Amino acid sequence: MKRVTIIAPSEVEALLLERLAEIKAIQLKEVSGAYVEKLKERARLDIDYVRLYERFHRALEECIRGLELEEATPSMEEIKELMERPGEKIEEMIGELRMVAASLEEVRSRQRSEKERLIEEMEGEIEKARAPLLEEKAKLREREEELERRYRETYRRMKIAEIIAGGAIDGALAAGLVRGEMLPSLKAYLGVYEEINFKIEEIADEEYLIIVSGPEEREEWIRSLFLIFDVKPLEDILKKWNILDILNPKKRNEILERLRGKIAEIEEERRELDEYKRKIEEMEDEYRKEEEKIRLDYEEKLRKLEEKHGEELLEELKNARDRIERIRNRHKEEEEQIIKEMNEEIERLKEEIDKEKEKLKEMVAEISGQETKAKRLLNIIDAIDELYDDDLIVGIVDKDGANGIIEHIKQYEDVKYTFREVNEEVMIFISASDERVEYVKSLFLVYGVKPLDEFLSEEGIEDILLPDRRGEIREKYERILKDVERKRDQLREIEEKLREKEEEFKRKVDEIKRRYEEKLRELEEKHRREIESAGGDLLEVLRRAKYIDRALLILAKGDPMTLRTNLITVIQGWLPERRMEQFQRTIREVEGETGVRLYIEYEDVFDEEPPSHPWVPRILRPFYLLTRMLGIPHPREINPTALFTVLWIGMFGFMFPDIGQGLFITILGVLFAYVWKKRFMGMNFVRLGKLMIGLGISATIFGLLFGDFFLVETRPLLFKPLHNVWVMIKLALFVGMAELLFALILGIINRLRRGEICEALMGDKGLGGLILFIGLLLMIFRFWSVRDFSAFKHWSTGVFAVGLGMIFMEPIVKAKIHGEESKLSAFAFEGLGCVMESLISLLCNTLSFTRLAGFSLAHVALAEVVLSLREIGVGMGIFGLVFMNFLALSIEFLVIIIQSLRLLYDEFSTKFYYGDGKPFKPFSITTLQK
Repeated sequence: MKRVTIIAPSEVEALLLERLAEIKAIQLKEVSGAYVEKLKERARLDIDYVRLYERFHRALEECIRGLELEEATPSMEEIKELMERPGEKIEEMIGELRMVAASLEEVRSRQRSEKERLIEEMEGEIEKARAPLLEEKAKLREREEELERRYRETYRRMKIAEIIAGGAIDGALAAGLVRGEMLPSLKAYLGVYEEINFKIEEIADEEYLIIVSGPEEREEWIRSLFLIFDVKPLEDILKKWNILDILNPKKRNEILERLRGKIAEIEEERRELDEYKRKIEEMEDEYRKEEEKIRLDYEEKLRKLEEKHGEELLEELKNARDRIERIRNRHKEEEEQIIKEMNEEIERLKEEIDKEKEKLKEMVAEISGQETKAKRLLNIIDAIDELYDDDLIVGIVDKDGANGIIEHIKQYEDVKYTFREVNEEVMIFISASDERVEYVKSLFLVYGVKPLDEFLSEEGIEDILLPDRRGEIREKYERILKDVERKRDQLREIEEKLREKEEEFKRKVDEIKRRYEEKLRELEEKHRREIESAGGDLLEVLRRAKYIDRALLILAKGDPMTLRTNLITVIQGWLPERRMEQFQRTIREVEGETGVRLYIEYEDVFDEEPPSHPWVPRILRPFYLLTRMLGIPHPREINPTALFTVLWIGMFGFMFPDIGQGLFITILGVLFAYVWKKRFMGMNFVRLGKLMIGLGISATIFGLLFGDFFLVETRPLLFKPLHNVWVMIKLALFVGMAELLFALILGIINRLRRGEICEALMGDKGLGGLILFIGLLLMIFRFWSVRDFSAFKHWSTGVFAVGLGMIFMEPIVKAKIHGEESKLSAFAFEGLGCVMESLISLLCNTLSFTRLAGFSLAHVALAEVVLSLREIGVGMGIFGLVFMNFLALSIEFLVIIIQSLRLLYDEFSTKFYYGDGKPFKPFSITTLQK
C-alpha cells in the first residue's frame, strides 16, 4: 500500500477527482506531510462547495426542464477563473441561468396551458363515452337490489310455511322469530325447566324460528320471555305477511303453491337480469375499448405536443446557436490549417535529422564489420605463428563442434590436439597417426569443421601459410585496425555534431511551437470576439452550466479531503500497489486532456497506519468471509484466507466423511452458485453455494478414505473409523499439534512484521510459546514411552523449562525496555500468570482437537444405527436410512460447520491473527440529491 500525493493546478481538480472516482482505486485521506503545514496557512478554507452546488443546481434545474442537453466543457481559462474566485463566478453564472429561465418561462406557461386544455378535452370525451354505461349500471343495481329484497321476503315466507306444513308447531305452546344475538340467552332461560322443550329452525341470516312446547301452566312465562328477548310471535308475522291461513291445514297446499310460484317468477326474473347484466358487460367492454382509443389518440396528441414544446424551447435558443456554430466551424478550419503548417515545418526538420542518423548508423555498421574481421584474422595469424605445422590437421569450428571432436579423439593416444579460441570460434590443431588421419577428417565433416586452407581461400589470404608473406598480411590488417580507430574518432566527431543538430532541432521545434501557439492564441481571441458579437449562445451557456454543475458536485464530495490554495490543489490518498498501473494510466489521460503536468509522489508508509486491501485469488473470494468474520487482515500481517480455507474444509470433511452426502452438498452448492443465483431472506446464496462446493468435495474425499455412502458402509481406501478408534483419536491429536505449531510459527512472523520484537522472541504466542509447546510435546511423548518419572530427566524437560522462562521474562524485559523498573514485581506476577495461562491453553487447545475424531465416529455410528434397523425389517431399514440421512444433512451438518469454525477460530487463529486492519474504501461520487 502506497501513500500517493497529487499536486495539480486548481482548474483540473474537478476532472481529476471525477476520474479517480470512476476507477475506484484510491482512498482519499486528509492531506499531511512536512511541507503541508505551510500550504495550510494559505489554504482557502472559506469556500462551501456544498452550498454553492445546491444553489447552482437549483438554478440549472429551473432552466433545463423539458430540455435534453449534452455537456459542453468550458475552456481551461474559464475553469481556472472558476477555481480562483468560485463564489463570484457561480453568482455570475446563476444570474445568466436566471436570465435564460426568464426568457423560457413565457413559452413554458403557454405550453402548460395547451397541455392542460388537451387533458381536459380528453377527460370530457371519456366522461361523455362513460355516461350511457353508468346510467345502465345504475338501473341494473336498482333492479338487483329490488329483486334480492323480494326473493328474501318470499323465501322467508315459504320456509316458515314449509315448517308449519310439516307439523312442527302442532301442539306447541308458542312460536316466534328471534334474532341470532338473542338466541343463546333465550335458550339458557328455556333450559331452566326440564319439562319445557324447544326446537330451532334457521329461516334466514341471523334469523331463527323457535318453537316451544310444554305444560300449559308455563305458557305465560314463555310469552313473557318472548317479550323480554324481542321474539316476534308467529301469528303476528303470518298476519303481517297475509298468510295466516297457513295454519288452516286445508289451505296450506294452496299457500305453498302460491309462494313457490312467486319464487319461480323471481328466479325467471333473475335469469332475465343475468342476461341484462351480460349486455351491460358487453357495453362495458365496448366502453373500455372506446376509452382506450380516446386515451391513445390523446396520448399521441400529447406526445406531439411535447415534441412541439421541446422544439419551441430550443427554437428560442437556436438562432444564436446556429450563428455561433458557423463561426466555430470556420474557426476550426483556420486552427487546423495553422496546426497543419506547424506540423509540416517540424516534419521537414525531423527528416533532416533522420537522414543524418541513418548515415551515422551505416558508418557504425561498416566500421564494426571491418574491426571484427581484422581482429579475427589477426588472432588466426597469431595462432598459425605459434602452432601451425604442415603435418597438422587444422580447422575452424564453433565451440560446440570443438567440444564434440575433443570428446571423440581424447580416447586415442596416437591423436594429439591443441586449440586456440578465435572470437566466437575455435581453431583446432590435431596431430594424428596415419591410420587416424581419415578418422579425424571424417569427424571434421560430421561436426562441420572448415579446413584451414578452405577458410583462408574464402578470405583471400592463402599466402598466410607462407612465413615470408605472413608479416606483410599482418601489417595490412594492423593498418586496417588503425584506420578503424581513426574512423571511430571521426565518428565521435560526427555524433557530437549530430547531438548539436538535435539540440538545435529541439530549439527550432520549441520556437516553431511558440510561434504557432501565439498565432493560435490570437486566433482564439478573434474567435471569442466574433462569438460575443454574434449575440451570445444561450444554449451553450446551459451546456457549459451542466458541466459546471457536475464539477461542483465532485468538488463538494471531495472537499473534506483536499487542500486548496489559490494556485494548486493537493490530493492525498492510499493506493494499493496492484492498482498502480490503472492509476498511472488515469493520470496520463488527465494530463493528455488538460495539457498540464501533474506532480505525483509515491511513499512507503511508516508514520501512519494505512488501510488494508488484501488480495484474494478469485477461487478463494467466497472463503474470504472466514477471514472477515474475525476482522480485516492488517497490512503488516499474513493474509490467512488460503490457510483458513484449507483447514476449515479439511476439518469439516474429517468430521463428516460420506461420499453420497458430500456429492449431494456439492450438487446443491453448484445449484445455488450457478443456477439459482438469488438472494433469499437476506442471504447471498451464490456465496453460500460456493462454500458448500468446497465442503462437499472434502466430505466426499474423506468418505472415500473411511468408506461411507449415504450412511451405508463401503470398502474404505484407508480404514474404518469404528474399528480403529484409537487411531482416529491419535490422528486428530496429531492434526491439532501440527496446526498449533504452524500457528505459533505464523505468530512469530506476524509479530516481527508488525515490529513487536520482544513479543515475537519471548511472548507466549511467539518464539517462547513455540519452544514451550515443543518441549511439552517432547515430554509427553517421552513419558508415554517410558511410563515412569525418569522421563522428566530427559533433555526435553530443559526445552520445556526454557520456554517457560522466556514467557515469564517477557513482561519484565518489556518493563526494562520502557524504563518501568519500579513495577518489576507487578510484571513478575504478570509473567507468572502468562506462564500458567499458556501451559493450560496449549494443553486444552491440543485436546480440543479430539472432537475431530469424536464427530467423525459419531457420523459413522449413524450407519450402524441404519444397519440395526435394517435387521428389524425392510420398512424400518428404509425409514431409518431416510431419517438418519435427513438428520445428518440438517442438524449434524450445521453442528459440524460450527465445530470446525470453533477449532479454526478459538484454537488456531488466536495464536497469530490480529485482524485489526482498517477496510480500504475507494473514493467514489454519489449524488447529493440523495
